[in-house]
Amino acid sequence: MGFTPAFHSWIDDPGSEAIRRWIEEETRFLKEHVGWGRVLDVGVGNGRILKLFLGGELYGIDNDPRMVQIAKINVPSAHIVYGDARHLPFPSNFFDYTLCVNNTLGNIRLGKIRVLREMNRVLKPGGEAIVSVYADSEYTLRERLRSYRYVGLRFRVIGGFIVDAEGLYSEQFSLERLKKLLDVAGIKGYELTPLTRIGWIVRWKKGL
Repeated sequence: MGFTPAFHSWIDDPGSEAIRRWIEEETRFLKEHVGWGRVLDVGVGNGRILKLFLGGELYGIDNDPRMVQIAKINVPSAHIVYGDARHLPFPSNFFDYTLCVNNTLGNIRLGKIRVLREMNRVLKPGGEAIVSVYADSEYTLRERLRSYRYVGLRFRVIGGFIVDAEGLYSEQFSLERLKKLLDVAGIKGYELTPLTRIGWIVRWKKGL
């Protein structure tokens, strides 16, 4: 992945009011629905999400070694590891919450179904998973590109609603495709909630 200083400044000032609302609403949703316990952030990035839950037993995984080091500095109490979200290095029935937010699922070119299955596998029975993704719309794409220009990211649209921003692959999801991925992954009883006009939040509880 091509993380640069621009990526790190993006959360603080994305240059798009729509993207700012998306970040704020996502954060609010997580605070409301994630309790204290053992929490895994898949695609931990700089550790911003894990910091919301300080006091719990926190874990993170990322496939960019630079982000792993940054997250370890930002959240020193957390267990942060380098690894592949398609093969989570954790035992089954281990976490109270598994998170894959801020369109991290859209950053994965191949293996999205595997990621969803792995998130469910490592959940305890009764544990909850939360995934957020960008919606497959011209509005979302326009606001994303406006934001990338503002923070100085070089990008190119590589097909439909797929963007490469300095090496970071990122795609958007139609509601039909998102449901199909969840269904094929065997995720049952999930809830879909619109997240502003930008995307969706998926939440499910692992069956007992």
